Amino acid sequence: MKQLKKTILTLVALLAVTTGAWAEEKMVTINSSTMSSGAVTATGLNIMMNNCLYVNSNTATITTSEGVITKLVIKKFDGTYGDNFTEANVGVTPGTITYGSDEIIVTDINAESVTLSRKGGDNWSTSSVDVYYASPSGPKVAWDKAKKTGTFTMPGGNVTLEPEYYDLATLADNGLTAAVDAAAKTEAPLAVLAENAVTGGTLMYFVIYDENFSQADAIALAEDEWEAAIPTAETIEAAGTYYVWYYIKGDDEHSDTDPQRLAVTVLPEPTYAVEFAEGTEESDKWSAIPNTGVKKGQQVTVNYSGSKKIIGVKAEKKAAPAEEPVTLATPLTIEAITAGTIRVKIDGPLETGMKYSVNGGTKTTITSTTSIEGLKAGDKVQFYGNGTQTQVYGGDTEVSIQGSGDGFQTKAYGNIMSLLDEEGFATKTDLPNTKYVFYGLFKENSTLIDASEMLLPATTLTEACYPQMFNGCTSLTTAPKLPATTLTISCYYCMFSRCTSLTSAYVKAAYIEDDDECGSIFGDCTATGAVLHTAPGSKASWENVMGTDKYWENWSVADDWEE
Repeated sequence: MKQLKKTILTLVALLAVTTGAWAEEKMVTINSSTMSSGAVTATGLNIMMNNCLYVNSNTATITTSEGVITKLVIKKFDGTYGDNFTEANVGVTPGTITYGSDEIIVTDINAESVTLSRKGGDNWSTSSVDVYYASPSGPKVAWDKAKKTGTFTMPGGNVTLEPEYYDLATLADNGLTAAVDAAAKTEAPLAVLAENAVTGGTLMYFVIYDENFSQADAIALAEDEWEAAIPTAETIEAAGTYYVWYYIKGDDEHSDTDPQRLAVTVLPEPTYAVEFAEGTEESDKWSAIPNTGVKKGQQVTVNYSGSKKIIGVKAEKKAAPAEEPVTLATPLTIEAITAGTIRVKIDGPLETGMKYSVNGGTKTTITSTTSIEGLKAGDKVQFYGNGTQTQVYGGDTEVSIQGSGDGFQTKAYGNIMSLLDEEGFATKTDLPNTKYVFYGLFKENSTLIDASEMLLPATTLTEACYPQMFNGCTSLTTAPKLPATTLTISCYYCMFSRCTSLTSAYVKAAYIEDDDECGSIFGDCTATGAVLHTAPGSKASWENVMGTDKYWENWSVADDWEE
């Protein structure tokens, strides 16, 4: 790489995976004899001699009553009325225009009504316009009457199947056909730059899983290890956190920039379920294979073993269920974002009373060998404790909740008091009058990325109740709110120390009296753009107490915490 002369890179956005809309696409042609066809109507297109369509100073509009217009193909007219369309005199808004030798193709419209106009001062003409439109629908089931078997392609959502029976007196085929529903293949860029952000060179990318891969390592890479193509989720073999390194390869008048990196989380491919509608007749004679863990695009086979004549099977794409809000009645929960294993590490004499359940199932007592294996994306592990047996999770015995598995990621939420009172935690706000209640509970859990909805309702803290709670959680980006108003020695000591990805935290800073209460709370938290959110009026208090300490110097402070 060339030596850096000047940085000309402007980072604008990091895009998540996008998906196409599932729809059945149809097409009609608008010409001089057909200005309206089925669900499509055209207005403002003048009919001239030689059967051409003519657009002058007035605009023309094409509208569909079924869904949205997905594409237009405007055919060239070589007659004498108007100009052949050029970049100067043809306008289609919204949309993307591709100019060819014989036609204009306009895609990515996705609107019920599309306006045709002229960009320049000249009129233009066309022989016809092909209008493509689509209306939302469920996947089509191809039903083989002889084999009593049907197939369909799984969309990006759960599906409910509803068989359609012929009337006993009506056995004719009726010419029914089934089409395979296909979604447009969409790229999923991991990192992109806005238009015109790169000048004087070419943006190059390199993707690696290793977070310890440094800038010096990137500079040392051979030129052929970088690629100009935008990396996408489709090129990543497994879910997890990846690091996209990028730099601008200079041209004859510019030097290369130094490489920079973005941390990008690639989520696992979602899976869905297939079920038959409630009340389905002869439900014991119907089956769908597979019916759980089905990926988008995967083929599902529908079987019928009965003796009745079947017209076909209707498939309905179901809406995703709404997430339940997190409240004080929600027990401490660790949710798997990707597949992996959760284990409880216990150092010291074993104390009984700690339990877990998976997805709200039976509670199981935790032992020194507990390992919760086989978790899939979306699985939720709830944790409980019997306060008569387990008062603290640190001290002589240290308990920490860990995760393992390549690319395994989790988030934590719910009321931490469920570890102290499995029955009455929803109303519990007091901590045991002892040290180390939740000492190091998630210490060095590198799978935890989000704890923003974890609830710590105690307003009066005890000595060293939360020290090192998240120490070394290197993937954690967002911290839970700390609402306590009565603090004591070491209550927040090193609570988020070495959380190198942490960018957002909430502390009621007005109640901090001295550094002993929260020493090194953000030690080595060096993430760029990190913001400490405090209650209004407490910013000055926080800065007076912590302003001389080096370990949070990269943070900015905002008085914007609302209860």
